[in-house]
Amino acid sequence: MDYLYDVFPVILYILLSILLVALIILVINLLKTLKKVNKIVDDVDEKVGKLDNAFSAVDKLTDILSGVNDKLVTFIATGIRNFFKRKKKVKGEDENEE
Repeated sequence: MDYLYDVFPVILYILLSILLVALIILVINLLKTLKKVNKIVDDVDEKVGKLDNAFSAVDKLTDILSGVNDKLVTFIATGIRNFFKRKKKVKGEDENEE
């Protein structure tokens, strides 16, 4: 029984040392992976920054087209409304004349 008290701490220390070395290797690989990911993110950010002007131009163009479309729809709707108002006025004037 005394033999187990001497052997178990040695086995435990060896296993903990192996675990510590494995964790150190894992952290080093994780840091390398994070550096690679950081480079990729920086590259993508740079490329998106270059396309930002194009997106701004498209956004301005869509705003202009939307404004023109709204004015056109308002003009057509007003013309149709006025056309039907004139018809009603003409009918009302004909009935009053008789």
